[in-house]
Amino acid sequence: MRKLAVAALALVGFWLGMSLFFLPFYATHATDNPVITAPSDVGLSYQDVVVHSDGLALPGWWIPADNPRAALMFVHGAGSSRTSHFIDSLNLYAAFVMEDISVLTVDLRNHGNAPKTDGRWTMGLEEHRDLLAMSLWLDENTEPSVPRLAMGASMGGLLSSTRWQMVWLWMASYCLIPL
Repeated sequence: MRKLAVAALALVGFWLGMSLFFLPFYATHATDNPVITAPSDVGLSYQDVVVHSDGLALPGWWIPADNPRAALMFVHGAGSSRTSHFIDSLNLYAAFVMEDISVLTVDLRNHGNAPKTDGRWTMGLEEHRDLLAMSLWLDENTEPSVPRLAMGASMGGLLSSTRWQMVWLWMASYCLIPL
């Protein structure tokens, strides 16, 4: 009975050790995922763009609609790129452009063709600054009267929804609450 308890304790210790030390590194380590397709593959006109974020030059695409009624910042998920095969992003971009929604999409840091910093995904802790840089790019390169949208898949969806909430909370606390 004692040998069984020791074996069970050793197994639990092994599982905890793997869960705490090995799996987090494996699960957040950036893999090579180069962008090898383009919007022209689905008949879209586009421009190669560079969005600057924290000194990094993030490669991306501006896919303009003929008569835009909105500009969409599309943010891919962890381990993916602007050409996400999980959601068939090129055809998704085409659907938006057909509905007169221009699309800006980039490879976030440590993804796709973007520069590698430490080679890790931070699940939004650092990538959220790339979304802010996309917004600044739109400020400089699009008509200000065109509404902005943010949308993403997986981690990109999280960034797309929480980034604006964080900005609003900061603005509300800074602007509405006297110090």
